[in-house]
Amino acid sequence: FGEAIQHFIAAKKYDQAAALIEAQTHPILFTTGQVYTLLEWLAELPADLFQSRPRLNIAKAWTLISPNQFDAALEHLETTRQMIRGTQDAETSDLIGEIALMRGVLAEMSSRDVAAMREQALLAWDKLPENDLMLRCLAAWLLGLSYRYDGDTSNAEIYLLRAISLGREAGNIYFTLVSIVDLSAVLAEQGRPREAYQLLLQTQQDMSATNRQSHPRLGHLYIYCSRILLQWNQLEEAEKQLSLGIDLAAHDVAGEVLFFGMYTMPYLRLAQGKRKEAIKLARECLDRLGTYPLPYLPPIIKSNLIPFWIHVDDYDRIEEWLGKCNLELREPICYLNEDIYTSLAKVLIWQGQPEEALKILADLCSFAESHGRNGKLFYVMALQALAYKQKRMVDMALGKLEGSLRLGELGGYIRNFVDEGRPMEELLQLGVTRGLWKRAGLGIYVNSLLKIFRQEG
Repeated sequence: FGEAIQHFIAAKKYDQAAALIEAQTHPILFTTGQVYTLLEWLAELPADLFQSRPRLNIAKAWTLISPNQFDAALEHLETTRQMIRGTQDAETSDLIGEIALMRGVLAEMSSRDVAAMREQALLAWDKLPENDLMLRCLAAWLLGLSYRYDGDTSNAEIYLLRAISLGREAGNIYFTLVSIVDLSAVLAEQGRPREAYQLLLQTQQDMSATNRQSHPRLGHLYIYCSRILLQWNQLEEAEKQLSLGIDLAAHDVAGEVLFFGMYTMPYLRLAQGKRKEAIKLARECLDRLGTYPLPYLPPIIKSNLIPFWIHVDDYDRIEEWLGKCNLELREPICYLNEDIYTSLAKVLIWQGQPEEALKILADLCSFAESHGRNGKLFYVMALQALAYKQKRMVDMALGKLEGSLRLGELGGYIRNFVDEGRPMEELLQLGVTRGLWKRAGLGIYVNSLLKIFRQEG
């Protein structure tokens, strides 16, 4: 159909080109991922054609979402709404559902407004035809993401599984991959990284078997795989996956995925002992982040780089972040600010303020426990152990560390402990001296951690 569209445009048969574009918009966007190709075709059509074709405006709005032109996308959605105003038929209901779906996507991408995401997704689910699996996949994904942002991993898992099932049946490759990565993140947050990794690995193999190993959205999948592998200290395979992911993400539409890869790479290089290169890459990530148009992303990336700046003793970067992290009002801890509070607690420990750190860590611990987020809880408990050690409350420190290690062993986590440096090594060694880890059945796991400490000096 691509050649036919180009032929109609070249022959100035714009109505025929528009009709074909309208019919193929969803496969182009969600199966082949050719957003920019569709955008180019639409740019060739006369402006007055959009005033009489609702679905052409829908197609235009979809293409404007990807490059973050949200206001322009909303204008086309409003044009569509005005066209169908006062009509009541199946086509109108379908369009209302798709408009709601796109508004929900815009709410997610622009501000992560959970209430708007869920409201619009439910409206879309109600209005879209039962047989429109392509878009119902997207509605289920949006619902799953809204629950994830609420910290409700159980409902998030349910809806993301439904999105994957619908997406596979419909051939919606794009949002099937997006849903798989988001489900993997939910599994990891629940303390199930091994299941997450197997899901990602199986998806890679399935895409390769169908000659789709270069699909641009696979970049996110490779990057998330690399982050799990990094925490397992499988550095060689992590580097391979991360490099592939960054390369694919760089060729995809501009978005947050590339930055997730870019901020992961400095941690990988640091684990490989390449400190200078790691610092250079972290600075490049921040420099490029300065031009990103969406306000929600920079605080996330910057807060996730704070442990790195602590590790390399970059006082200026840490002080700059402290002045801008906007937590003075003590907002309640939620999924969207959890990483920021975790980084703040790490900074307070680094500054020698364990009492203040423990206040934040207690709230983080409560949030993680109440939402079944063991993949976060084990690390919060490790930080609590370090804070108690700093207060010279050694028995409390070892107790928290034992709880952390029990959860950490289930997930196979290594770097989360090793990257905490000498204070963590001293606590682990103290537990060995007291025979604590052997009695707790953690001896083999702790010895594997201490071996890496010794290898890295």
